Amino acid sequence: MKKIILTTLIIASFAIDAFSQREILYEDVDNYTVYQKQKFGVNGKYFFYNYASIDFLMPSVYEKQLPVRYGQNYHFSYGFKFKFKIFNWLSLGTDFNYSFKNIAFDDIFLFEVNGKQKDKLLINSLGTELFFRTIIGRAGNSMGKFIDFGGFGSVNFSNIYTIKITNNNPLGLQAKKEKLQYKNINIVEPFLYGALFRVGVGHFSLSAKYRFSDLLKNTALQETNNIDLPKFTIGVEIGLF
Repeated sequence: MKKIILTTLIIASFAIDAFSQREILYEDVDNYTVYQKQKFGVNGKYFFYNYASIDFLMPSVYEKQLPVRYGQNYHFSYGFKFKFKIFNWLSLGTDFNYSFKNIAFDDIFLFEVNGKQKDKLLINSLGTELFFRTIIGRAGNSMGKFIDFGGFGSVNFSNIYTIKITNNNPLGLQAKKEKLQYKNINIVEPFLYGALFRVGVGHFSLSAKYRFSDLLKNTALQETNNIDLPKFTIGVEIGLF
């Protein structure tokens, strides 16, 4: 009987000792530190990932004089980002992307034709960003909370200007609709650049961008009383990782 009790106490002591060691190891290991030492990964020294974003034009009082249809204007981008960690809380990042800008107008914008018309300008471009990313708090093996600030630039390589015309029929018959398209007309500046600010959590972020350069060339600005298209955008981005 004594042997049974002694054996039970020994087994129990080993079990308690093993359990307590497991708990101590669990509490003492700092996952954040482990992830910070990784060479590749979300919070490693190097990280690559794809993303998609959509931005919307936000006009100033001055730019509201243009017949821009703001509910149907957007810039869509798809690309990949590279992040290089400098310190645990600071990284340097860049990206390369393709984007198209869809800018719709409620009325005549540049070219007037007979009949009621709605114009649209579509621009295709390749772009890049250079930004600093600061991490807020600890992130573990996730993107965590972050703030980006930096600049962007892009090259516009093609554009399409579309005019939809509705001719009213005086006899009350169905109106006749037509569509005209002009490709690569000389109204858009080839290079754009500006500043960006982004705040995010995990896969999602909100961004604000301001374009310093003009989008329209001087020949087009003469038709708009020297009012360029809105320079400020607000958007949403999702990291695909």
